[in-house]
Amino acid sequence: MTAFHLKGPATVLAILLGTTAAQAQVTAQDVWGSWQSQFGMYGESGVTVGGESLEAGVLTVTDLSVNQTDPMGGSVAMTIPQIVFTEQGDGTVLITMSDSYPIAITAPDAMTGEMMSFELLVTQSDMEVVVSGTPGAMESDLSATRVGVEFAFPESAQGPMGTMLFGMNDITGGYSTTIADEMMELDYAGQAASMDLLADLSDATGMQMTMTGKTEGLELAATATIPLAEGLTPDTMFAAGLAIEGSYGLGASSYAVQVNQYGMTTDIALTMASGLASAFIDAETFGIDSDVEGLGVQISSAMMPFVVDAALDAYGLGLSMPVAPGEGPQPFDMRVNLSGLSVNEEVWSMLDPGQILPRDPATLAVNLSGTVTMLVNLFDPAAQELMNSGAPPGEVNSVALDALNVVFGGAQVTGSGGVTLDNADLTTFPGMPRPEGSFDIAINGANALMDNLVALGVIPEDQIMMGRMMLGMFAVPVGDDMLESKIEFTADGAILANGQRIQ
Repeated sequence: MTAFHLKGPATVLAILLGTTAAQAQVTAQDVWGSWQSQFGMYGESGVTVGGESLEAGVLTVTDLSVNQTDPMGGSVAMTIPQIVFTEQGDGTVLITMSDSYPIAITAPDAMTGEMMSFELLVTQSDMEVVVSGTPGAMESDLSATRVGVEFAFPESAQGPMGTMLFGMNDITGGYSTTIADEMMELDYAGQAASMDLLADLSDATGMQMTMTGKTEGLELAATATIPLAEGLTPDTMFAAGLAIEGSYGLGASSYAVQVNQYGMTTDIALTMASGLASAFIDAETFGIDSDVEGLGVQISSAMMPFVVDAALDAYGLGLSMPVAPGEGPQPFDMRVNLSGLSVNEEVWSMLDPGQILPRDPATLAVNLSGTVTMLVNLFDPAAQELMNSGAPPGEVNSVALDALNVVFGGAQVTGSGGVTLDNADLTTFPGMPRPEGSFDIAINGANALMDNLVALGVIPEDQIMMGRMMLGMFAVPVGDDMLESKIEFTADGAILANGQRIQ
């Protein structure tokens, strides 16, 4: 899911578009007043207005500017030349605004730490928002033919130079917003028929890159509780009640990248069948979850004698964890899934010309869960300093291997199990908490894979012999090239493999 930067331009737009409820009466001044009540979160001088005028139910606001800085020296500045609130005579208000406006951003370079400045230009075609409801609980319906963002990167010794254009087409959506007790509750859902990307970039080394592509069917959803009190900083907003949850879904996607450098051209084609991602964060927990299906990559270059064609049936990544101390241990979980990785025969023939290894797709899937006791609040600046000194932010109390599935070259490893960890005992296993529990592992096709790797010349026979000896120590045969192993950690600090003590 997307990273949420509450005081950046995305939040500004959400607030500017999201003050709206049906079956009630609102005036232009009601809507504008609701906006003004939310400006406090940007500080006393964070939002300025050039002028405003009201005539015959039409409120016109000019030069609405938002200026924000952060402790790292970064800044965001934007000015919308004109916003018009028009009462439509049925208790609703129509909002329109300038077709374009710039956003200036200054941020530290990720590689050098030096400050970099670049500009965005937001463009809007047929953007309309219809606001209804009551002053304290508003709803809105928005639509636009297209919303685009153009990135203009200035010349830089390290960073990119050029432009990048991102756009969404045929947008529809709706917001509901409720404000009470200096808190805003925001609920949003929207769709776009497609989104497209066009980039033309270069750098100081002479590299030139172009990228074009399109994604069909974009769906967005978000809920947020946002504190509006003045004087809040990113470090204190979560303690004041900030909570955000969002998700997006993507349809079929296709992108083409061309890179020219040192007189050689590389072409890359990227495809995806579908994708879904979500994220949440509040004062106590954080989580992300994403799944992509039908990934494909094709690479052709003058440096390669053939086209590389790779595919992945599914990719998944998930993480959920606490971010602040609670009443005792708190749950966490994580997962990684790379299923059905395959490459074309030309790649296989280069690696394995004798067709020794099976060409079956490879898979790596791991699911973990457990509990952790947080010792610090990760949003506390003092905690950041503590972790920079090497101190851990928490203690892991238990770890469970909920699923393990590794498939490659005709072999498969599966497993499950778990241990509890005694953080008061750091002597049985020096420097590590003492584990207690067990893991069950099943290995199929290991000996055949080792034979094939020796025949392929990847691993010498003497090293494979060492691997066979290790398998003999830790696993027992249960069938034709099928092994099983039970690894136990006992309360007295012993380690057993299939009942035999190995430590």
